[in-house]
Amino acid sequence: MPELRKEFNLFTTLTLIVSGMVGSGIFLTPNSAFSEVGSPAMLLLVFGLTGAWSLGGQLCYAELGTLIGQSGAEYSFFKYGFQSGLPAFMYTWVSCLLTRTLTLAILSLTFARYEISAFVPCGMEGWAPKAVAIAMLAFLCVLNSVSVKWVAQSQAALFILKIAALSGIAIMGLVALGQDRQSYLSRGFAGTSSDVGSIGLAFYSAQWSYSGWAEANYVLEELKDPKLLVKSAFIAVPLVMLCYELVLVAYMTILPEAVFQTSKTVAVAAGEVMIGPAARVIFPLVVAMSCLGTGTVSLLTASRIVHEAGKNGDFPHIFSLVHNKLQTPIIAVTAQTALSVIFVVAVDVNTLVTMVGFVSGIIYSTSMLVLLLLRRRQPDAQRGIKVPIFVPVLVLIPSILFTVVPFIRYPLGTSIMAVAMLTSIPAYYVVVSRRFGRMLHPYLDRASAWSSHTACRFLDVG
Repeated sequence: MPELRKEFNLFTTLTLIVSGMVGSGIFLTPNSAFSEVGSPAMLLLVFGLTGAWSLGGQLCYAELGTLIGQSGAEYSFFKYGFQSGLPAFMYTWVSCLLTRTLTLAILSLTFARYEISAFVPCGMEGWAPKAVAIAMLAFLCVLNSVSVKWVAQSQAALFILKIAALSGIAIMGLVALGQDRQSYLSRGFAGTSSDVGSIGLAFYSAQWSYSGWAEANYVLEELKDPKLLVKSAFIAVPLVMLCYELVLVAYMTILPEAVFQTSKTVAVAAGEVMIGPAARVIFPLVVAMSCLGTGTVSLLTASRIVHEAGKNGDFPHIFSLVHNKLQTPIIAVTAQTALSVIFVVAVDVNTLVTMVGFVSGIIYSTSMLVLLLLRRRQPDAQRGIKVPIFVPVLVLIPSILFTVVPFIRYPLGTSIMAVAMLTSIPAYYVVVSRRFGRMLHPYLDRASAWSSHTACRFLDVG
């Protein structure tokens, strides 16, 4: 069987992580966290602490990745750490059938919304945004299928664009500071909310802006050196933290408090104040391109989870196949794209963002438990880094809160997601462990063998 190419050096690994983190959130809705906390200083503290939590999480993932040495991130962590297929299958079931494809659908629809708004100020309704979103997904599918090197190169270009955009907003903030516009920024912690639930939701919102710090673990076997996980960890998250803090200061310096709290596109609003109507074209395009970059990373990493599951027998064998010439898992890429298209067409995905975060909290918590378990089981095993034991503990506690807070605030949506996770249990015992459903097993085996044979015959995979 052909292997995946090792295309990622330090720079392209950094671009992968930063592109995964910097999506649309920091450009559109950081004000939702401000509305929850009530004060400028508390907003900066929330984003700073969330960045520190993300750095701790990335270092813990670097330890797990260099210990286990397999792509797939949490899928590999759970399978190796628990020495059981069920936790890994549950993760893959929910991640690949729901959360990853849902995230990709959200990104494609956000791309469509802002790509259209840059050229049609009044926007477009109906099927037009969905058609643009599907076109974006088709482009990403082709890009990820044809060449991982092209993906890495595109991320390098979009990385420069994102850093330039964040730097531009930060510079506008410095200019505004020179014009003495810091009216409510100087308020500090005055007005900070005393509602613990609101503070928790602010951290939850900030966590969404930082999500993506684990992306390099999903393509570990395509890194030129696994130790790049460690090196990139000390650069990527601190860089994004610095940019986010400066951008938040810029927003709160340029925009009046009432505008900052109510604007649906804070970057556009800040740009209009500083550079005029041109911002209505420039910043929507920046947001669209940012979503394109994050979507590219999301599809790349989601397909690697499916690929690993196929290799290990948790998913049908066809998903493990790699194109003989292109050396990409084209079937896994296409499957993830097709599911995302279904979400774009059939579901109002924006109502499900909270559910994605709910599952992420469970995944991060379980990953930290795996690290602690392996510290006890294999204390002397070779690792690229060995973080102090308090680091996974400090990552674990907020991860549990990221699970509990959405469940309390949005019980219906998170309950639906919990039920979706539980449906993986009967599927595992029928399809993977074969403890039940013996009558189905011959048909499943034939279907798997036929699909793999057909793919090898017509798609030049192996």
